[in-house]
Amino acid sequence: MAMEHRTGPIVIAVCGSPAAGKTTIAAAVSKAVRVPLLTRDELAVGLGLGWKETSRDEVRAAAEKALVSIANAFA
Repeated sequence: MAMEHRTGPIVIAVCGSPAAGKTTIAAAVSKAVRVPLLTRDELAVGLGLGWKETSRDEVRAAAEKALVSIANAFA
């Protein structure tokens, strides 16, 4: 896949049901367009949100909120 020259950041969001292959697709797209891949789980870990002391829903909500903020900052 050829990419045109871009002058600003690029954000590609991949959404879907659990176990639908979102991470697999995101990894392939990331590699094809040569942009970093940041998953919700990686973001949660980076934010210091542990799976044991925080409920899964709380971790997901915090990570998704951060991802939306990041995307909006680059929009």
